[in-house]
Amino acid sequence: MIRVFKDLELVEQLGSGIPRISAYYPKDCFQFSDNFLRIVLPKTTSNQDSNQEGNQDKTALFKLSSHELERYVKLVSEVLDKGSKSDTQTIINKYKVIANGLTNHEIKILKFTYNPKKKKEILEDCLHISNQTKNFKYHTDKLLRQELLRRTLPNKPTSKFQKYYTTEAGKVCLSLLENKKE
Repeated sequence: MIRVFKDLELVEQLGSGIPRISAYYPKDCFQFSDNFLRIVLPKTTSNQDSNQEGNQDKTALFKLSSHELERYVKLVSEVLDKGSKSDTQTIINKYKVIANGLTNHEIKILKFTYNPKKKKEILEDCLHISNQTKNFKYHTDKLLRQELLRRTLPNKPTSKFQKYYTTEAGKVCLSLLENKKE
């Protein structure tokens, strides 16, 4: 599993995480059992971080929020379920290619739809264009085909209650783009 994080350049060196995590978080965050270790990371706000010693943002050590870490763990699980370790780099490269092929409008849509949004909200509030079916199809068909965006009601694509949300694959692509900027 660490190989995926290393290949995604999300860890600075192997073996440095456990001592750093255990030095920062209280012992009650760690739950040990016979077969696994469960870590529940508390959510911190910027005020809490600035009150830490030296005003250093300790959460910056991880580059990922706990929600992003959860997404990567799910991705890793998918990778491990799909095949051998040699497939890992292929899958990562697939996500990188998809992420690099996204247009600015597509990136805006994926960021905007972390929480489900209606078609009208996506067009008018996110892209600032008119609410017309042709506009919506033009900007979302590729995202739907690549399963980066999904319908909340997949069996009723024309429902007035239909909303759209960013999938885990879409969130991974966004994370790859964010990490590429750094």
